[in-house]
Amino acid sequence: MEEKILKEENQGYQGSLENFLEKEKSEFANFSEKIEELSIQEISKFTELPDYVEASADFFPIVIKSGESCFCIDGWEKVENAKNAQQTQIFCRVFYVHKISDVELAIRKIAIRMVPLAGRALYSEIVRNIKILINFIMQSKENIKVYSHGGDRKSDSFTNNREENIRLILMERFAKKRSTINQYISHGSYLTLEALEKLVEGKADKEFFEKVNNAKLQIIKELKSKNFSADEITQMVSKKIIEFFNNRENLEDLLKKRASNDDGKSEKSEPVKKEKFLEEPTLEYWKGNDASSIVKLCEEEIREKAAAICQRMGARFQDFSTNFSLIKEAVIGDVKELLSLINCMSKEESVCLN
Repeated sequence: MEEKILKEENQGYQGSLENFLEKEKSEFANFSEKIEELSIQEISKFTELPDYVEASADFFPIVIKSGESCFCIDGWEKVENAKNAQQTQIFCRVFYVHKISDVELAIRKIAIRMVPLAGRALYSEIVRNIKILINFIMQSKENIKVYSHGGDRKSDSFTNNREENIRLILMERFAKKRSTINQYISHGSYLTLEALEKLVEGKADKEFFEKVNNAKLQIIKELKSKNFSADEITQMVSKKIIEFFNNRENLEDLLKKRASNDDGKSEKSEPVKKEKFLEEPTLEYWKGNDASSIVKLCEEEIREKAAAICQRMGARFQDFSTNFSLIKEAVIGDVKELLSLINCMSKEESVCLN
């Protein structure tokens, strides 16, 4: 009897009750996606949630369509511009669904700016890919400003410090704070690509990287004090991190043992704290010998940028929750950046950036 009623309610539907119920569960899911030219008159603006302050980065208005219902959930400004230009049709990114509701449209309007259309990457994949990308950029001799899209005018801060410019590019293109980019870099530092691949295969998450980070920094510090090369440190640190990951069921015990110097000492040690990543992880960047790749700044710009760096250094020293050795490393990077700013002033003439 139940099957008969359902079939009557869904006239024209062909298939078993099981398939019909499965379809009912996914009524709000996309069954098709197209870049399609639509009549502007048929597109309605979804007004239950306010529009975003920043215009949509998508080339097309994003539209949800079901039957004759057609709602724009993002990029309405593009529809308005087309109207003002006396256009009657506009190409849209159209998601087709079986059913539309205000709740579903609201969820989609929020999600469109929070969840990537292609899905989310594993944290370990992000760390690995950032490391590979930085390698590409550092091996390149071109002016990396070409990779800036000018978001938030971060490209205005470019100097001839390639390391700083790399950070600015990553901040802009991935829409992340400086601290987040530094975190990605730090988590991938002194790890081989082979080790990172194993962490990706095991789906290592952000929590794992954060838990082992203090132990990792301590191992690096110890190996540096024994004058091991960077390659040797990378191999040994990678081996230890993979050991931690393979024994993650007992990770807390391993970290506690590590904190007490791995020798069973009974003295009390400080608990592992989450790293704040105030430090600027070091990048080995190509300094260049091509005059065309050097950015020249006028005196006013030098003063402005140098003042910003000094202000940043002051903030570092006032952060008493961060290990002093990390502050020291970060300030050394700041000093190098200051020197590069001073050196970019030509003795013959100064040229202001456009």
